[in-house]
Amino acid sequence: MLGGGNPLGGSNPAGIGSTLNYIGKFVYANSGTFEAKNSEQTLLSFTTGSETIVGKLNCYGQVNFSDPGAGGITTWQLSLNSEVVAVLRIDTAALDMSLPDFINVIIPPFTKVDLKALSNENTPDEKLTAMLTGEVY
Repeated sequence: MLGGGNPLGGSNPAGIGSTLNYIGKFVYANSGTFEAKNSEQTLLSFTTGSETIVGKLNCYGQVNFSDPGAGGITTWQLSLNSEVVAVLRIDTAALDMSLPDFINVIIPPFTKVDLKALSNENTPDEKLTAMLTGEVY
């Protein structure tokens, strides 16, 4: 499908949001940007279809486009069917940059996937984001 989006449903041609998007045998989910908050936020939340997904989850720690020296700590929690299967921690203040941290994932059919983030401070000007890319089998 030209321009991305979800040919199986939804009306999001840019593919940004909490849902999973299919293009042929490939899948992706872009969270879009979220403000750094010290309260739990759900960046991705979807249920897979009848296929297995093999892919990679990239999490990008908080950064401030207007102030490249800013940063903080973000923790991430990936759950499959309400079971936590992975946690990550990204410290962009110490690194002074936002390198993605990633994990390889295998997601079984008909699985509820949730990715949550929690930052160490409320900083509306600092944004974080996540992306899942993969292939269906």
